Amino acid sequence: MKRPEPVIVLRKPAEVADRYVANGVVSIAPTPAAPVVPPPADSAIELVPRRRTIIGRSDGRTLHRTTIYLPLELSRRLARHCAEQGMSLSEVITTLVADHLPAGSVRSDS
Repeated sequence: MKRPEPVIVLRKPAEVADRYVANGVVSIAPTPAAPVVPPPADSAIELVPRRRTIIGRSDGRTLHRTTIYLPLELSRRLARHCAEQGMSLSEVITTLVADHLPAGSVRSDS
């Protein structure tokens, strides 16, 4: 079955583009940031977990999704190591964190 041809619609460029073409320079005023209002000092702050951070796997494990930030080169080395060892990033990170923490401080569900 032949795919339908895509529809191409030309739109008028934004006013900013017109000014750039006319002058070669466009200055866009930054949008003012919303003011940050700190909570009252006597209020208790309750941490509410985001949805879907607890994940149940088909093998019966219950995991908590966590985001980590690594320097670019370290991230590349980690990815290369995982590929060479046939392990997932989660497996390697879990092993490293469990080895780093004092004994008994980590409960393993696996």
